[in-house]
Amino acid sequence: MSVLLVDDRPDVTSTLRLNLQDEGWRILTANSGAEALQLLNQEDDIEVLASDFNMPGMDGAQLIDQALALRPGLYTVVFTAYENRDYAIDSLRVGADDFVEKDKEFFDKVAQAICRGIQQITIERMGRKLLELENKRDVLDLVFRTLRGLERFDGFCLATRRAEGGICRVERAVDLRSGEERPANSALSDDSAYRYVIDSGRVFLPPVFTGAGLRPLFEDSQSIIIVPLLGEESALGIEHQEVGRFKIEDLRLLQRLAQWVALALANIRILRERKRRKAEQGLLARALLHEIKNPLNNIGMMAQAGVDLGAKDLEDLVANVNRIRQALERTLGQAIQHDQVPQTVALDKVLEETISRFRYYYPESGIVIELDSASPLPSISGQREELITAFMNLLQNSAEATSHQGRLIINAHFVPLRQQIELDFIDDGQGIPAEELHRIFDYGYSSRGEGHFGQGLAFTQEFVQRHGGEITVASQQGAGTTFRVVFPIPADGSEPLSELGHAEA
Repeated sequence: MSVLLVDDRPDVTSTLRLNLQDEGWRILTANSGAEALQLLNQEDDIEVLASDFNMPGMDGAQLIDQALALRPGLYTVVFTAYENRDYAIDSLRVGADDFVEKDKEFFDKVAQAICRGIQQITIERMGRKLLELENKRDVLDLVFRTLRGLERFDGFCLATRRAEGGICRVERAVDLRSGEERPANSALSDDSAYRYVIDSGRVFLPPVFTGAGLRPLFEDSQSIIIVPLLGEESALGIEHQEVGRFKIEDLRLLQRLAQWVALALANIRILRERKRRKAEQGLLARALLHEIKNPLNNIGMMAQAGVDLGAKDLEDLVANVNRIRQALERTLGQAIQHDQVPQTVALDKVLEETISRFRYYYPESGIVIELDSASPLPSISGQREELITAFMNLLQNSAEATSHQGRLIINAHFVPLRQQIELDFIDDGQGIPAEELHRIFDYGYSSRGEGHFGQGLAFTQEFVQRHGGEITVASQQGAGTTFRVVFPIPADGSEPLSELGHAEA
């Protein structure tokens, strides 16, 4: 990082250079506006321009105007003698960031102005990097490293109000001198200055700015500046160990820092939402594949056989085409807003149709399926194809659990005492590990490895719940699995299904 000093008097630039050489910056000098512009064209790392206002040929205002056109992000400081003060205001109008008078403290004031500029540039660079980060911890880590590199403050703290119970807690607190983290996650007391900022949304300033008695006394208010984060239930503070060390530029720096942090956190939420939507799109594609692959396979086998199709074959072909259409409408139903009126569905007939389809689609399966049903079962209001799909998924799951060589018993009964239909799908397969039972209905979860998308049981649960029912699972490794599906039947005969007005057949 380089600093360019401009004055038509070489003794001024030489003295300024001597005063600044211990700050660790690269110092360049020019004795005219034209020479300064030439250096700006040649040196890419010039970040700060400090120039006299009253110079022959090109004054400070003209130089700053052209310099900012060349380098829009340049931090500019103008200085002049007291008698030219009114003229120097012109340089502020064209975009100068700071103004220093040539008095007995002139050289120190220029150094302070340049330091303010470099700090601002550092915060802006940090801010742009913050927008590239994808989690809050990394954001706070970068803020810590940046503030520590400035060597200006003793500590910083982020306090947050969490949703549960509205409790305000310290989320991150760091000693900028040692780099050690202070205890976090502790609740803030009612007389905490950080809590005051979170509750009020106002900036908290120490007495050096406000004067004694202008604010209530807080337990942690000796020498801190705290600002709220826009759009967050949080407050960010910087601290000094000694009272009275803060200056007004510290407040400006913290406010700019808080703006970048709030923007970065909002950006993280946007990135997470985009990822969530992308994941949902992936689930939608996998769900669609799951729904249509069986009827498509059936149509493909018929076409490949190349034989004359009889009436029953044609009927099955049309049925499979209709299943594909229904699967598309069901899977994309929310997008296309396609509403259908619920049907009266006889569950015993649905179970018989499910078993028939399974045997048709999987003729090679050796699993024995037994239906034990006290027919007729009470009818429910809903969508027949959704229920067939849900039960078909349970049959497929049992067939795979038994390697297509086991036994599946379906017990279907109406229980008047509980006013509900109970369906038990009982297989004698390998069972499900206890640690996996809680995930069995999750979208995308599969214990069968790559190529299995884990959609079947998730859709089964969704379809059952959309019909007002509930599905549970009990399993023991080596002893089989039982899926229980329960549909309540209201005693007054009213329909228990509140969301089927938007279900698809």
